[in-house]
Amino acid sequence: MVSYKIGELKIRTIRQKAEKALGTRFDIRAFHDQVLKDGPMPLANFENKLDSWIKSQQTIAKKN
Repeated sequence: MVSYKIGELKIRTIRQKAEKALGTRFDIRAFHDQVLKDGPMPLANFENKLDSWIKSQQTIAKKN
């Protein structure tokens, strides 16, 4: 039960980071797809994966 809560808190933190970084371009559906895409993994890997996704979304936004 503790690991579930820690994961929930980490996802919320990363979501807030993504919302702040992407502003109006933040897409909750795309974010959730990334959260679920690769299944379970260590939190450090998960955070790195989502940080990379945020950067890629920023790059896409700059091109448009």
